[in-house]
Amino acid sequence: MKYLSVIELIDNSISGEWGEEPLHEPTIKVIRNTNFTNEGKLNLSEVVERSIPKIKILSKSLKFGDIIIEKSGGSPNQPVGRVVFYDQKDGEYLFSNFTSALRPRQNVHSRYLFYILYAHHCFKTTLSYQNKTTGILNLQLKRYLEETKIPLPPLETQKKIAAILDKADELRQNDKKILQKYEQLAQSVFLDMFGDLVNNQMGWPLVKFGSIFRSLKYGVSTPPIYSTNGTPFIRATNIKGGGITKNGMVYISNIEASKIEKCRLDEGDLIIVRSGANTGDCSRIPKEYQDAYGGFDIIIKIDEPYSTFYNFLLNTKSGKAVLAPLTRRAGQPHLNSRQITALEVIAPPTGMQLRFKELLENIEIQKSITLKSLQKSEELFQSLLQRAFKGELA
Repeated sequence: MKYLSVIELIDNSISGEWGEEPLHEPTIKVIRNTNFTNEGKLNLSEVVERSIPKIKILSKSLKFGDIIIEKSGGSPNQPVGRVVFYDQKDGEYLFSNFTSALRPRQNVHSRYLFYILYAHHCFKTTLSYQNKTTGILNLQLKRYLEETKIPLPPLETQKKIAAILDKADELRQNDKKILQKYEQLAQSVFLDMFGDLVNNQMGWPLVKFGSIFRSLKYGVSTPPIYSTNGTPFIRATNIKGGGITKNGMVYISNIEASKIEKCRLDEGDLIIVRSGANTGDCSRIPKEYQDAYGGFDIIIKIDEPYSTFYNFLLNTKSGKAVLAPLTRRAGQPHLNSRQITALEVIAPPTGMQLRFKELLENIEIQKSITLKSLQKSEELFQSLLQRAFKGELA
């Protein structure tokens, strides 16, 4: 297997254009970093139009198979250097000055080269080609193109490898679409049964939220000492989408746990972020986190089916819209117990809430099956990508 630098596999690297506000020159749609997804695909739902001289439009318009690479952007957790495959056959697009377009040579299959460059970003080899100026991460593109080595099998083998990766990617994307449909189904069932919280078009009685739950208390005000294992300690970053995410989970020892016994969590508790960027986010504690401990949040003890119903309600768009005004204030967003207790919420009959809980549990079972399938298809894709990256998939 021969290895060539990226610069040897492309006809040219084309710098992007930003132009000016659309006033005089011809306008054209310009793809920005914000149109990149982290899966190497374009999201063209919101594309800006800019005034750019016609001569530059003629010389720099994207062609099917071009690979757009991010030169500036990124974040501490995401290296600069993301790539997307330009798959548009209709319309005309340019690309911003924070990006460049790579146009593969005739003996290089564009999908194959895209996947290998995508792998370089996924496996963070681009880290060694980035620097930071004025708070922005920049890719040293020239050095990246000259020094990054790509395994180059014969053209037909490249096409075969790309086809294998396309199929594996299709499997994981289908699983994601199914998962999204289940999430949409849950939202649809809720709206059909209970309507919109803001408008309350079904005329449900309104009650103070404090009349529904058994008790409310704050989590810890001083952080405990974290451990590498032990009992989970749930922080604001773990409260997401109505559930608990393991990403960034920390743990505390039995000794630390004994100091904050009042913050021990039970299955069905609601935990609401009371301060910070995601103030107002709410999650229900699942069985998995029974006897975990709550962080710097509001912990609500509430019975079923109210726990499931109000957790879902507070995570709907209308539920978030009701909470949002309570968190707005000068400085750090903040929620307190008085605001939560006095919050007016709809109170449909308990029987209907119980029926919704049962329907949601059935949907969650199907989501769980799909999540397992997604995990397998994701592992398959990553395994094949790793093999292609190492030149072992030929």
